[in-house]
Amino acid sequence: YLISIVLSNRDKQKAVDEIHQFATFLKQKEAGKVLGPSELYKMQDMYRFRLILKGKNREEMINAVAQCQSECLALKMRSRIKIDTSPMMLD
Repeated sequence: YLISIVLSNRDKQKAVDEIHQFATFLKQKEAGKVLGPSELYKMQDMYRFRLILKGKNREEMINAVAQCQSECLALKMRSRIKIDTSPMMLD
């Protein structure tokens, strides 16, 4: 299974810092292999970065991503986070 996490922010450095923080949270959950972050093209003045979570237990992966998202909200991260639990394509 794959889960795509795309984080976007107008401030590139904040986006970089927050995607690395999200990746660290995901790695601590040990729900699968974390691929990335990788930089995507800028869209509508937003810098975008993607993480891919790859694993065998879909429910465990979804729970780990939800926990990471909660931790990010608790830290008052300013970036937008888009999560796709079954990506058909990676743009």
